[in-house]
Amino acid sequence: MPQQAKIAAIVLAAGASHRFGAADKLQAHLDNETVLGRSLAAYADAPLVRKIAITRPDKNLAAICAAAGFEVIINHHADDGMGTSIATGIAALQGETHALIGLGDMPRLQSQTVAFLCQSAETSGRSSSIIMPTHANKHGHPRLFAAVHFNALAALSGDMGGRLIIEGCDNVMEMPVNDAGVMLDIDTQDHLSAAQS
Repeated sequence: MPQQAKIAAIVLAAGASHRFGAADKLQAHLDNETVLGRSLAAYADAPLVRKIAITRPDKNLAAICAAAGFEVIINHHADDGMGTSIATGIAALQGETHALIGLGDMPRLQSQTVAFLCQSAETSGRSSSIIMPTHANKHGHPRLFAAVHFNALAALSGDMGGRLIIEGCDNVMEMPVNDAGVMLDIDTQDHLSAAQS
C-alpha cells in the first residue's frame, strides 16, 4: 500500500529586500495585511503536516509567522543567500515525504493552488518527484520536492535555489494553474504597486 504523503511547507522569508529600498518588503502592507502575512495565508487550509517559515533574526517577522500558524526557524546565515534558507528548512524535517518550498513575498498566491499541489503529491507524486505550478507557460512557485531530493536541497548554499536540481531531474511534472499569483513576487516598490492594482 502506498505511503501517504506527509508534506511540510517551507516558506522562505529571510531575504534582505535590497531591491525594495530601505523598507522591508515582507512587512510592507497590501490590503490591510503584510505581504508576508498574505503570502502565508495561502497555506492555512492545505493538508500539511508542518508549516515552517525561515526568517532572519527579526521579532516582527517571527510574530507574523507565528500568527499564521507557522513554526519559525532562524537562518543566521541568511545574508549568504536563498540556498542557506532552503538548506535550513530541509535540515529541520523529521520524516516528511515531501517539502513544498514557497516564497514569503507572493501575496497573490491562491490557497486553491497550494491545496492542488498537495493533492498532486498523492495522485501524481509516485511518478513525479518534483511538481511545479505553471501559469501562461511559465514556471512559478511554490514547488513540491519529494524526499529523494532532500539531501541535494540540504547541501545548497549561496544564492542557488533548486533550479539545478530541477534541471537534473527527469521526472518533473508541470501543473498548469489558473493563478497568476504563482508568478508575482514582490521584489520592488513597482511590484507592490502592481499587486495592489
